[in-house]
Amino acid sequence: MSKLKFVFLWVVLLLFVVAIPSAMAGDATGCWKKTTTRGVGTVPICDAQHVKDAGLCYVPCKTGYHGVGPVCWGTCNTGYHDDGATCRRDAHIFGKKSYGRGAGYVLWKKGKCNDEHKDVGGCEKYGAIYYPKCKTGYNNVGCCICREKSCPSGYKDDGATCRRDVHIYGKPSYGRGVGKVPKTCPPDRPQYNAGLCYKLCPAGYKGVGPVCWKYCKYNNIIAKAAGVNYPTECGAACSTSSQACATFTQQLVAAGLKIAGDIVIAIAAEDPEKLTDIPDQVQKYADVPYCE
Repeated sequence: MSKLKFVFLWVVLLLFVVAIPSAMAGDATGCWKKTTTRGVGTVPICDAQHVKDAGLCYVPCKTGYHGVGPVCWGTCNTGYHDDGATCRRDAHIFGKKSYGRGAGYVLWKKGKCNDEHKDVGGCEKYGAIYYPKCKTGYNNVGCCICREKSCPSGYKDDGATCRRDVHIYGKPSYGRGVGKVPKTCPPDRPQYNAGLCYKLCPAGYKGVGPVCWKYCKYNNIIAKAAGVNYPTECGAACSTSSQACATFTQQLVAAGLKIAGDIVIAIAAEDPEKLTDIPDQVQKYADVPYCE
């Protein structure tokens, strides 16, 4: 260890040694509050008039709408893809149905053609040949092919194919206001504290986060006999008055300085084992009774 570092550490320790006795002089002016735990807190929920979305509470959307944050969005029509703010129907092209009507009949077999194809109304002449008429809803294409006449509703007729172009439209929407942070607690954890919901503390205790602290109106069991009372709230402790609370706090700070000195020594000596006796130092320099 360098000479300068050694001198510095001893100066720091000397300050601790001087500060501790004066700070801890006199009787303790307070007592530690008794505590008990009440479990971890849970996230609050929305009340019955609101729904939760992305961590906030909103007014429910009207029927046929669904909420995404502060906006209620309508649903897309059947056959459309939901793209968020828009609805999309993709383009679609398909070939018309068709069928062949055979090689046809020569002129002198016209009668036979009509007899054999009474189901479609007989035959018709195309060029020098007779062919069965096309079924209802079909037209002939040249001599030998029958093809559907028209396309379904919403499709354009391109001859041999039917085409429906892509269609995109904006979804209907409306605002439902700014979301609010949930602050409603469930029945099993009814107390709201610092953004979380906790179980109730036992009678005579005040909850701060997951810890329940006993109120200061209770006397210290040892001090009761001497008629000493600690009625003043002093953070994690109780004291006799506001001024006594300040003195009590100074005593704790002084004890903290002694602990800091032990840490400096342990680090300087590169000996972590010297840190193990710090709890004993706390008991020695902050020997404060528990309140009752």
